[in-house]
Amino acid sequence: MQTYMLNITRGDGTKVQRSGLYADGLAAAQIARATFPDATSIDAEPFARWLAAQQVRELPARHDTERLPRGGFYFAPGALDPEPGAKPRSAIAEMAIGGMKLLAVAGLLGCLAGYLQARGWPF
Repeated sequence: MQTYMLNITRGDGTKVQRSGLYADGLAAAQIARATFPDATSIDAEPFARWLAAQQVRELPARHDTERLPRGGFYFAPGALDPEPGAKPRSAIAEMAIGGMKLLAVAGLLGCLAGYLQARGWPF
């Protein structure tokens, strides 16, 4: 008896993987056909060979970080740098954003001063 991995494609396109102890690959495929009568394809291969193929596919990817632009990061593209196709903001938009930041800080200071005036200064 040997462990086999069965890759079964059903009639509706879904894929099923099963493993189990079988005498040989033909017996494994026949039992899978009886279990899944709507199967369009059944692949049976020894589990050790299937596992070795999986480990080859899952090797960590290597990337040449020497060719990245200065300040570029492989692990988080676009997180720190703008996307290459993104338009830069216009001068009017930058001024509007700066004005909103100034108004937010001024409002915060005004609220803090009003609160301290009403509740009393801690000094």
